[in-house]
Amino acid sequence: MKKKFSCGHIGKGQYCHLCKARDDAYEQQRVVKRAEKQAIAEATDVGIDMVRIPVPVALKAADIVRKLKSGTTYLAVHGKRLTSWDHNMISIPVGMSYRVMCKEVEGAVIPIEVLSHEQYNGRISLARR
Repeated sequence: MKKKFSCGHIGKGQYCHLCKARDDAYEQQRVVKRAEKQAIAEATDVGIDMVRIPVPVALKAADIVRKLKSGTTYLAVHGKRLTSWDHNMISIPVGMSYRVMCKEVEGAVIPIEVLSHEQYNGRISLARR
């Protein structure tokens, strides 16, 4: 006897096989993307967790970090010093929506994390309080 599942599909069995197949394919796609991003981070030896960042942004951020490690100044990659709350913090834009946050320690620029612009604005507003 056929029954109607909560998703709206009609069929026999204890769960909707159509939705299960779609969910499995989506999960497999997420696993592949996560592994790809992790491979990018390991291949570029960035040292920053970029699993939750889109692949093109991760590639740009890895290129910026590589340039910084090779001795390029943060000004050459359009970085700016945060004068509002911590003068040792440096923000480098990665496209329109992401930033690489760095800290200057004894003259060396050390990348800390890659943030979305929304996260970056949140950190700045919290620090100003």
